Amino acid sequence: MTREKTLWELYKSGLTKYFDFRSRSTRKEFWVFVLATQMTVVILTAIDPLLGTVAAILAFVPTISVTARRLHDRGYSGWWIALPYGLIFVGTALLSTEDEQTYRTASTILEATGLLALIWIWVQSFMRSFPHENPWGPVPDNLKRSAGPAPDDLKNLRGAPLEGHGPDSNLRPPKP
Repeated sequence: MTREKTLWELYKSGLTKYFDFRSRSTRKEFWVFVLATQMTVVILTAIDPLLGTVAAILAFVPTISVTARRLHDRGYSGWWIALPYGLIFVGTALLSTEDEQTYRTASTILEATGLLALIWIWVQSFMRSFPHENPWGPVPDNLKRSAGPAPDDLKNLRGAPLEGHGPDSNLRPPKP
């Protein structure tokens, strides 16, 4: 039986995996790292705005990395993190063109789509881990106890209902 990691160990794990875009991060590891990093940036910004800016720049890559690993843990490619930033960047770049009126609508649509993609990633960060081995690694240690046998076909799992919760399941308690 493995012991649960402390908050410091979870945060340190996010820092030591600075350039690891290939493995998985559990929900707890993700949120401990993101919240601790954001609190650190806010506190340093309150002390000295330049110090806060430097901390935010240094935290950018590990935050993207832990987000990619969190998406891997959910069974999605880490490249999904590039979509919102790309859309928002292109939308903002369109605003700086010569013919502002022509590109205003396209820019608004791209930025709104990028925001929706960020919201989708944010929602995924709250969801439970994929309970079986996937292309990005084995089941995290703290989930091995509750994971059942791995399904035969991992490709058909995305979006599949959990066992006992599909449209044909009977969620009513059995009659006595």
